[in-house]
Amino acid sequence: MDKKKNYTNFLNLCDKIQKQYYNSVIEQDVQKKQLEKEFFRFTKEMDITFKNWLTQIRRNEREKHISNYERKVKIELNTYKINRNTFEIKKSQWILKQIYFWKDHHHSIKYISSQESEIKHEKNYFTFNEDEKKLKMIYDFLCETEYRNKTYYFIKNTSYKTFKDVIIGNSVKKKVNWNAYINSLKYFIEKMYSKNLLEGSNLWILTADAFLVNNKSFTNKNISNKTKPSATITNVIDSLFIRVDRVQNI
Repeated sequence: MDKKKNYTNFLNLCDKIQKQYYNSVIEQDVQKKQLEKEFFRFTKEMDITFKNWLTQIRRNEREKHISNYERKVKIELNTYKINRNTFEIKKSQWILKQIYFWKDHHHSIKYISSQESEIKHEKNYFTFNEDEKKLKMIYDFLCETEYRNKTYYFIKNTSYKTFKDVIIGNSVKKKVNWNAYINSLKYFIEKMYSKNLLEGSNLWILTADAFLVNNKSFTNKNISNKTKPSATITNVIDSLFIRVDRVQNI
């Protein structure tokens, strides 16, 4: 892979992760516990992203690339200090600590060529962050739900055990069959992530490894490029998470 393109992709991914965890949220309106939870998720994903990036760079070239990234983060940190954005300051300071650490320890990360990366696809799995009661509620809803006098069946021919194995991070022996358009699956997974119910790196690769759409396989590119489904479908799926939120607040 072209080094410049590789670095650009890395920066874009880092920016995306940073925005994802605090986008359009006013800091003083967020409870302390929620903020800590967001920061924990941010550090976990950034750590994985940083390590993956290093695997794509030869050991003798890493210090230069890490230094370039260090300069970028320092510029951003100064901007956040001027704007007194304490949450972004905290994230940038954490990234700098990671940079200093990997400057000294990057040799422990194996270089994987683009050819090796394509041949050796190591499977990862989702992690579910809530209890089984909520997981069962989600499963029952997806199997059959009534919304405005119409019945929806989002998953079909899938046992609860299969669904549970896929969502909680067990080895995927059988995929979940999504019985609707692929863009509705994308919306469902995005909602699971935004509600902190689900996590895992390489979101759409995980989804492609775990789901079928109408009994057919798909690639991460197939799903990542899809646009938002119709308002009717988003409203149906949103109603699920309203129910889940109510359970959390009891």
